[in-house]
Amino acid sequence: MYSGLVCLVVAALIRDGRARPFAQPNTQRSSAFLGTDSTISDASTLVVGLESLLAPLLDWQALGARAAKRVLGSQPQARSRTAFIFMVGSGFEFPELWEEFFREANASSYTVHVHATGTVDTHKLPEFFRKRLAPTVESKWCHLTRAQFSLARLAFKDPDVEHLVWLSGDSVPLKSFEQVHAALEPRREESLFCTDRKHDRAEMWNVLARRHAQVLLDNEATLFKAYERLGDKARDLCEDEDMYWAPLNLMGFGEHLVEQCFMWDDWTVIARNEQLWKGQSRRAAAKEEEDDLTDLGPKTKRDRLDAPWLARLNSNYKMYGVGGHPWTFEAAPLEGLQKLVGDSELWFARKFVQTGPMFKGGVFLADGSRVGSIGDVLRNLIFQGNASTSTR
Repeated sequence: MYSGLVCLVVAALIRDGRARPFAQPNTQRSSAFLGTDSTISDASTLVVGLESLLAPLLDWQALGARAAKRVLGSQPQARSRTAFIFMVGSGFEFPELWEEFFREANASSYTVHVHATGTVDTHKLPEFFRKRLAPTVESKWCHLTRAQFSLARLAFKDPDVEHLVWLSGDSVPLKSFEQVHAALEPRREESLFCTDRKHDRAEMWNVLARRHAQVLLDNEATLFKAYERLGDKARDLCEDEDMYWAPLNLMGFGEHLVEQCFMWDDWTVIARNEQLWKGQSRRAAAKEEEDDLTDLGPKTKRDRLDAPWLARLNSNYKMYGVGGHPWTFEAAPLEGLQKLVGDSELWFARKFVQTGPMFKGGVFLADGSRVGSIGDVLRNLIFQGNASTSTR
């Protein structure tokens, strides 16, 4: 009798999509960021004014001019293909949604490359992504730049690729392929960054124009040596965020670097000492820490998926990643998701995990009724223009 009951429970968990443990916040940032395994204690570990520290190390303008002449030539070639590069650390959360995103596109308009770390069972990846796997380059969190440079070189073997778009396995599209393609078409010489001006950095989820990427690739060894010359301060840098925006600015390409947070995420910080914010709103109490430590992402749009009523329904609907990671969502309010999809500046969003109805994952109305899974609702909003799935 008991074995039969266990089988029924396991079967229910499988149908639900995942049997997840209680959400535990990640309270440590790895040695790749802090140089130790200690818990983040304050924002002083971030480098303020990175460009001013890098400026005296090289003749950046000359470096940029030489690279531009060497790799770009006198007349840029007209290109229109976009390479979408997925950096995958634990598989794809919404592969079917991404396959539909690319299925509606003209095959000549894009290429896809997937970089999977050693922890990913590539045999379990859907065929669409499995046959687009790139050679794995050894990397670790906050030190993905050499892998990104290798992937960029791979993408540029296709002479028609104009832009690189960096995506994660837990990201989702907010727009159709055609909408993204149309937005990039007039920006052939521009790169897009979600910047943190205080620390002269940008999120690693950027859009790189070919000309800018090739300049960086041409100076790869010089760039890494320059950062090494920062000495102790170099240990506080997250290469993925620091190796693009500041060097390109210093090399004189600022005119064509566009500040647009096209990838939505929520970096809101919870104050570590609850006594400091007792009786205050979470956001007001955490403001100083938030601004200093995680000044990333579309700051004015972070609260789009905030829903106290949903937290009462599922206390783990959003899981805290501490300073080193944005929040992870396994459920979302329909109204908030509609706002993300309806925002013309937002093309993608992260971090989302696929969780079924048993654990109250998915998209919900304020009355507590479940509209559908995150993937199904986004599919309807993006490709059909509505959220008309039956309440379930």
